[in-house]
Formats: sequence, structure tokens, C-alpha cells
Amino acid sequence: MSQYMITHIVGGGDRGGAKTHILSLLKNMDPQSFRVSLICLNDGPLAEEARMQGFPVQVFSMVNNLDMAVIFRIASYLKQQQPDLVHTHGVRANFCGRTGARLAGMKHIVTTIHSRVSMDYPTQWGNWFFSLVDRLSSPMAEHLICVSHQLKMYLVQQGIPAHKMSVIHNGIDAVPFRRFSAEDAAEIRAEWNIQPHQKVIGAVGRLVPIKGYDVFLKAAQKVKDRFPEAVFMIVGEGPCLDSLQELARKLKIHEQVLFTGFQENIPAFFSMMDVFVISSFTEGGPIVLLEAMAAGVPAIATRVGGVPEVLVDQKNGFMVEPHNPESLAERIMRLLEDTDLARRFQLEAQLTLDREYTVEIVTEKTQNLYRQLLEGVLPGDNAAGTEG
Repeated sequence: MSQYMITHIVGGGDRGGAKTHILSLLKNMDPQSFRVSLICLNDGPLAEEARMQGFPVQVFSMVNNLDMAVIFRIASYLKQQQPDLVHTHGVRANFCGRTGARLAGMKHIVTTIHSRVSMDYPTQWGNWFFSLVDRLSSPMAEHLICVSHQLKMYLVQQGIPAHKMSVIHNGIDAVPFRRFSAEDAAEIRAEWNIQPHQKVIGAVGRLVPIKGYDVFLKAAQKVKDRFPEAVFMIVGEGPCLDSLQELARKLKIHEQVLFTGFQENIPAFFSMMDVFVISSFTEGGPIVLLEAMAAGVPAIATRVGGVPEVLVDQKNGFMVEPHNPESLAERIMRLLEDTDLARRFQLEAQLTLDREYTVEIVTEKTQNLYRQLLEGVLPGDNAAGTEG
């Protein structure tokens, strides 16, 4: 059996879902069939953790977002290393990695599409510019992996041929999210001055406009009227922190809202939560939703992007329409009041996760796609395990 060399190219400053996804792929590839390495455009947390886990990491730091000299450094490195396939993630890595790989004569270039670039940035100019950059280099990729069918349909509407794309949903390792006992959770709550009787409604993610945390806070104001001792926890960092703190003060709920900042040990924070909320206006395939499901926290999420491909409304969670704090508040209160329903959601969500969204499933589908491309078999021509 041939052993193929796969080089991933990423921005490197990734935290949260993207970092989890890439590290999972590196760790779970079959070592008999694949050797993996990593190129980062930033010597950040992803590069550091990959090194700690023993993976070859090469950093080509960009001076700024317009530092295109990095393309030639990547091309030179790839010519020396001669990987069989290059796999890129994220706008900067897509443009620099695809272009560098083509200059190096690489035939097999794969890109994972994690989200809609046109809605990823805090300004309209940023969304327009980075969407343009991504479109310019997209034809250089031999194949695109979309993390949801919704993303694939969106890209088909943008003119990308359907046969050039496969759907491989995100998956996670559930073990870290299931190791906390009730005693562990009580200790973690005490560290954050949360009493055992207080209900915790949590959200996790970047503090950026598309995550809809303003809607979450407006829903929190309504929930507070019925549950005055509830705690609303927002785990993450980002440019909207000041405006969200000000909104909490205006809504007179600032004493009930806990902004934790960036946290490395996300499973510990899930162990504190009674309800998990995604209030986003757009999502690709939210890994954080899978993490909540693994942790056994009943989830409420907006009906956007890839969410409906994971949550079945009123079976393994609740879905609400975006921009609707009234509906979100009603669903939160229902889960706080109906412990039987919350427990049913927990069990169904964990079954869904174990059946469809494990890291082993994602890795196997990704390996099958690599083999098809490297061996000249077009995806869809045999039982590859990818979803067209």
C-alpha cells in the first residue's frame, strides 16, 4: 500500500472550531497510509499545539494580510518536500497555499470550506474583499470539501460545479466532554461564584456581529424576569466585547451576565451549563454545537447554515429563527422548566453525535477522498464515504 504525504496549510492563529478540526485530522489519519505535516502563516496556538503533539510544522509568518512574498516561500518549500496533496483551510491560507502549491507544480489541492466568507468579517468591506480573494484562487483547487450541504448549495449558486465538491460534516472526539462528574462541575461552578441552585445558560464563540449575541442578551432579559437568579455565560473573545457589555448594562442584566474571555478548557465550561445557545445569523457546520451535544447540554440554535443538518427540532434540541429574542427566550425557559424534555434532548443529541459526527467518521471520509483524488477516481464514482 502506498503511503501518501499530506501537507495542510492554515492561517495558524485559529482557535476554537477550526483549530479543533485541523488537529483532529492530523491526529487521526492512518499512519500506514498517510504522513501529515502543517504549514502555518502565523506562529500561533495551532502551530504550538501541533508541535507539542509531534507533527512537523513549518511557519511562514506574514508581515501583514497583503504580504504576498509568503507565496514564494511556500512554493519553494513545497518543491523541496514534494507532498502528494496540499489541503488548505481559511481565506489567507487558501489564497497563499493554493497559489504557492500551483507554482510548485502540485496537482492535488483540496480546500475545506468551513463557512461563508461573505459573512465572516465584521465590516462589509472585509466581507467583500476576502470573498473576492477567495474566489480568485478557488479555480486552483482540485476539490472542495464543504462542512454542510447548505454550504455546498451556496457555492453551487456562486458558480462552482457541484461535481467539484463533497460534503463531509464536522466531527469531534466526545471523550473530553464526557469526563466531568457532577462533583467536578460543582467545583468549577464554585470557582466562578455560581451557586448550585443557579441555572446557567451559556454560549461559546467569537464575539463578532454574526454570532448574534445581542439577540442572546435580549432573550436573557426576558428569561431573567421568570428566573431572576439565572446566569448568562458568554465564553469567548472578540471585537464586540465592549458593545455587548454596554448592551447588558442598558438591559439591566449586567450582574447576571458573565463574560469569561477566551478559555482553553471548553469542556469544563460546558459542564457548568444547563442550556446551550447558538444565536448566530449564519453558520457553516458549528463544531461548538457538536461539543454541547457531546457534553450532554440541551441545545437551542438558530435555523441557519448547517444547523438543521445536525439538530432535529423538538427531537434532539430546539431550533429558532434568527433575530428573534422572544422565541429564543421562550425556548430557554421551556428547557429550564421541563427537566424531562431537557433530559430527552440530552440523550437524543448524544446518540446523534455518536452515530454521525465523530472524528473517526470525518477522518475516514477525508482519507477516502484523498485516495480517490490521488488514485484518479473521481468522487462519487465509487463508495468513498463522502456525501455528494
